[in-house]
Amino acid sequence: MNNMIDRIDKALDRLFFRDSTFAPTGISDIDKALGGGIHAGDLCVIAGRPSMGKRELSFSVIANLLRSRRGVCVLSGNPEELIGRFVCFLSGVCLKNQYDEDESETIRRKGDWLKGQTFTTLDMPIELDELINELSENRHDVVIIDDLDGLTHYLLGERGVLSEGKAYVLRDLKRLAQEMKISIIALSSVSRKCDKRKDKHPRLSDLGVNEVESIADVIILLFRESYYSNQGKKGLEVTISRNNRGPVGTIEIIECQ
Repeated sequence: MNNMIDRIDKALDRLFFRDSTFAPTGISDIDKALGGGIHAGDLCVIAGRPSMGKRELSFSVIANLLRSRRGVCVLSGNPEELIGRFVCFLSGVCLKNQYDEDESETIRRKGDWLKGQTFTTLDMPIELDELINELSENRHDVVIIDDLDGLTHYLLGERGVLSEGKAYVLRDLKRLAQEMKISIIALSSVSRKCDKRKDKHPRLSDLGVNEVESIADVIILLFRESYYSNQGKKGLEVTISRNNRGPVGTIEIIECQ
């Protein structure tokens, strides 16, 4: 009986203090479908073909998390380039060779704001032990893998095919999320097969990992119709294909802000 009372108390605590148990993306339709955001202990995979908006969506998520005073750690093959693009995203300025005076001032101001946030980047390639050490020493609520395929190629080496390696890495990331009680978001490419189909929307099978549905808690597939046709719909089409917290399905055409 006492065990049941303890469980009810813990459940009520989670209801009243939900902000500490999940990382909201800041995009209302996604957060609603995910039960508030990406939960601590969960692994989320965001996938799509190049130029579909994976990084743009991740920037929107990072910006919202930082504004909510969450700690974010990003693994990237080129951290300085990523930070530059992220600051431009925050500034609402396109990345280019030269900026006018107003744009330069906005970029500097957003850069100064970023310096005051709990925001860390780590160079890839990286061993998982190094990542664990960083997470043990510093507070991070969310870890974002900017290039799951690149990380897989490094950790896999000559040990097997990419699909097997990606499943191996995803299992390790899922275990890490659970043990460290953090949210992990991994950005992944999908197969070129969808470019050859009449319906070019990506499918779960295009991730090339048979076990991906049993490993990841959330899988989001991205699609831009305008990438394939000038007459296509503008914006980013978000499809939640796997969701252990609620419904699946296509949300709507959105633009990340």
